[in-house]
Amino acid sequence: SDITDRRRAEEALKESENKFKDLVEKSMVGVYLLQDGKFGYVNERCAEIFGYADPELMLGLDPSKTISWKGGCANNPEGFNGIHGRVARKDGQIRDVEVYGTSTTYRGRPAVIGTILDITDRKRDEEALRWKSTFLEALVDSSNDGILVLDARSHKIMENQRFREMLKMNPEADGEQRILHLVRAIDDPHEFRQKIAYLCSHPDETISLELALKGGSTLDARSYPVLGGDRQQHYGRIWTFRDITELRRYWDMIEDLSITDGLTNLANRRRFDQYLETEWRRCMRENGTLSLILMDIDCFKEFNDHYGHLAGDDCLRQIGNVLKKTVRRSGDLSARYGGEEFACVLPGTALQAAVALARTVMSRVDQLRIPHLYSPVDNHVTVSLGVASCRPETGRSPVLLIEWADRLLYSAKQAGRHQVKWQGHKTIVEAGE
Repeated sequence: SDITDRRRAEEALKESENKFKDLVEKSMVGVYLLQDGKFGYVNERCAEIFGYADPELMLGLDPSKTISWKGGCANNPEGFNGIHGRVARKDGQIRDVEVYGTSTTYRGRPAVIGTILDITDRKRDEEALRWKSTFLEALVDSSNDGILVLDARSHKIMENQRFREMLKMNPEADGEQRILHLVRAIDDPHEFRQKIAYLCSHPDETISLELALKGGSTLDARSYPVLGGDRQQHYGRIWTFRDITELRRYWDMIEDLSITDGLTNLANRRRFDQYLETEWRRCMRENGTLSLILMDIDCFKEFNDHYGHLAGDDCLRQIGNVLKKTVRRSGDLSARYGGEEFACVLPGTALQAAVALARTVMSRVDQLRIPHLYSPVDNHVTVSLGVASCRPETGRSPVLLIEWADRLLYSAKQAGRHQVKWQGHKTIVEAGE
C-alpha cells in the first residue's frame, strides 16, 4: 500500500542519514554547519581543532570570536573556498586552519555547511621547506663554482650567477638550451657529447671531465645524479663547473718541466722514451717508417777539462739551439739524451731524408765555430752522428732501434769522428741480422 511504501522510504532515508552521520562523525576532517552566524553542528574532529572534548559544547558559539581570517570572507552568502585563518583554541593554543564552505538550506533557513582542516603542521613544514630553499639558493649563489640543477627531463630547476658568468648565459634559456650553449662554447665538444649520450642511458652515473672553452678558459665539470625514495628514483642532475684555468696552466708548466731538459730546453730523456714508444706503436699500426738520429759531441771531456763546465754548459745550449732551428718538422722530436749526447726522433722520415738532416745538423754545428783547441779532430767543436731507420713490427721493441743507432754512432767515432754513419732496413729484424 502507499503507507507501507512511504514507511519503507522513510526507514531507508533514516538509515541513509544514520550512515552519513556516522561517516561524518568518524571523519578525520572537521565538519561544521553554520546558521544565523553560529555553529549548529560540529563533528568530533571539528571540536578537537577548537580545543573542545565534546562537540555539544560548541553549539551556539560564534566562530568569529575564535577565528581570525587571513583572506576571503567567511560571511559570503555564496560560500567560500579554502580561505585561511587562525583558531584560538580553548586551551590558548593557536592553530592554522583552511576552511571550505557552501551555502545551503537547513530546516527551511539559510545555512553554510563545510569543512575545516588543521594545517598547522603543513604550514610548519612549508615554512621549513621555504627556509631550506632560501638557504640553499643563498648557498648556491655564494659558491665560486658554477652550479646548474636539472630535473629528470633536463628542465632547469636552479642555477647560480657564477654559472651564467662562466658561459655568458641568457638567464631565460631553459635547461636543454643551457647544455647546447655549453656544447657550443667548448673548443672540442666531442668528448662532452659522448658523456651526455652516456648519461642518457646511464642516468644514475656520476661523471667528471675537463672542458677547454673556446675563449681559453678550462672548466672542471662534474655531474651527479639526484636519487631518492625507497627505489632510488632518478629526479634529475646537479652539474658543477669549476674554473681551473690557472690551475691547468700550472699543471701544464709542471708537466713541461718534467719532460724538458733545464739546460738546453729540449725534451729530456723521459720525454724521449715516451715519445719514441708512442711513435713506434703508431708507425707499426700504419706500416710507416721511423728514423732515429743519435749525436755525440766529439771529445767533450777534454773541452770541459780545459775550458770549464760553464763553457761546457754554454756549448750544450748552443748545440741545442741548432737542433731547435734545424729539426722543425711537425711530429719530429729533439732531445738531450744524456750528458753530451742528443737524439732526434723522426716519424715518417725515410733514411735518406734523415741522413740529409743529420748532415745539416753537423754542418751548422761546424758553423758555430766554438773553439776546441784540445780536440784531435779540428780546432772547433764537432759532432758525430749515427742514423738508423726501419719499419717497426709487432713483437719488437724501440730499444732495438736505439741500440742500432748507437752502434752506428760508435762506428762514426771509431772511423775518426766528425761524420755521419747510417743504415736502413725494411724491418728491425733485418737490421739485427
